Amino acid sequence: MQFFKRNFLDILFLGFSLITLFLFFNHYKLYLDVSMADETVYMQRLNFKIWQLIGSFAPIYTLTYKFFHFFIKDYINLHHFAIISLSWVPSVGLYFFLRQKKFPFIISAYLAWALFLSSFIVAFDWWPRVSHYSLFLIFIFFSWLPKYTKRFSKIFLLAACFALFMAFVRPEFFMSSMALFTLAFFTFLYEQYKNKITDKLLTVREKIFLVVFLICIALMTLAWHSPLYGGRMYYAMGQHYTFNTIKWNHKRDASDFIYWEQIFKNKFGNSETLSDMYKANPKELQRHITENFYSYITQIFAFTTELFFPKFLFKIHFRIKWLLLIAIFLALLYHTGIKKYKQVFLEKFQQHFIFIVCIMILVGASVVASIIIYPREHYYILQLAFIYYLFYLLFIPFIENHTFTFKYQKLLNILILLSMIFATPNIKSYPRYNSFYHKYDTPVYLPYIYAVRDLKIVKPTTFLVSEILPVYMGKNFRVNIQFLKDRPFDQLMQEQDIGMMYISDVLLKDKRFSEDTTWIKFINNYESLGWVKLQLPDRKEYIIYRKDLLPNNAK
Repeated sequence: MQFFKRNFLDILFLGFSLITLFLFFNHYKLYLDVSMADETVYMQRLNFKIWQLIGSFAPIYTLTYKFFHFFIKDYINLHHFAIISLSWVPSVGLYFFLRQKKFPFIISAYLAWALFLSSFIVAFDWWPRVSHYSLFLIFIFFSWLPKYTKRFSKIFLLAACFALFMAFVRPEFFMSSMALFTLAFFTFLYEQYKNKITDKLLTVREKIFLVVFLICIALMTLAWHSPLYGGRMYYAMGQHYTFNTIKWNHKRDASDFIYWEQIFKNKFGNSETLSDMYKANPKELQRHITENFYSYITQIFAFTTELFFPKFLFKIHFRIKWLLLIAIFLALLYHTGIKKYKQVFLEKFQQHFIFIVCIMILVGASVVASIIIYPREHYYILQLAFIYYLFYLLFIPFIENHTFTFKYQKLLNILILLSMIFATPNIKSYPRYNSFYHKYDTPVYLPYIYAVRDLKIVKPTTFLVSEILPVYMGKNFRVNIQFLKDRPFDQLMQEQDIGMMYISDVLLKDKRFSEDTTWIKFINNYESLGWVKLQLPDRKEYIIYRKDLLPNNAK
């Protein structure tokens, strides 16, 4: 009974959070599709052996998927489960992080709810949940760390080890780990020779832990290569440079994206690293980075307010919302008093300085990636850790100036939590709902996948597509993406054993096909070659496949 009394509010939050999660599964799942998003790339690796994973493609995150896959065999159901549940996870981490910092319950619960709701909408089913996953681990790590040690050099060392582990979740953390290891080394020297600290940095148990940890990292690197291995920098930079060229040319569609490699090489040749790009075309690189910086600043101001404001204010321009937020801050500052606010703020800043430094280094790598590569939504989600910490420092002097008795707070908390549940809005109430690549009134890709599944193809084959969708169709399908075509079609078809194709305008207009005589000959005569057409439900696109792929009893 004592445990229940001491943790009543946390148990209350857990119940509220699970109810919200239930509402998401039963309401938002209606709109979820299975697009060609990066999330599909991680799911595709479920068919790999553990030692076949690559360090730059988040092997630890993929292992989490493998765990879920033991219980959820169907890939579509697994995708829907991951999209919603992995959006929910960091909200729980944020809650316990704020509670560990002695944040008032109702504020912690509200921010956790806002994070769940807003980051889900920002990403929806397009962007990968690996950033949500990372954010959860960051919150949990910083909830645990202050209970363990207060020595700066040890904190930096532990944070460096954590970042090195996290590099196998997102490769940007590798840079963070190197910065933290360097900071730990110089801080240790300062403590030893300037502050005359004679205590041992690590106990015997900690040394054993550190050795075991480094051995594990070495084995992970041996099996999966470095977190920077795999050419992701080249693909990310090339594709997002093309996005900027589309913007500069004022094009309404992104059809040029299928030629991203050619567009990138026209400006930067065979560059694969940032230094190569600078040597090849410094002015164009500067233009790309300048565009990203402007987009990043705009995105931060546009997205951040959605973390804190209720839905009826979402459609208001973000500049007005920032003015409202500033007005609230100034009103609270006037009520509290500048002198008292400054005193509490400086006290809290000194208490949390070491953790602010650690978080800035952890999220700093994603900020750099946003500016150098592109300010993608999942980079922003990863930076929410620092945004919440910043708001914590700015508003904690006001919060500590007001308290409620538990007698009234309990009833108030329950009422506010219930109001949050009923205030959880429909996805269409968000302005960003209609800014995705296609509307989500009804899923676009699911009927396509179900149509292929109904064929009951049992023979393994390669599917030529413009998306990474065959993972949802079953273990008999491999994928060959049309963007990667670099040889005559007849040669590609023979080498890859292509037995099924998704025919869309994107493919038909692609010069790599439309100017290939072997492709033209095939597409005009595929029926005589033993291929069958499958018209997709309610779509002009269609699929063609070899008859011999069907079961023997098929007509």
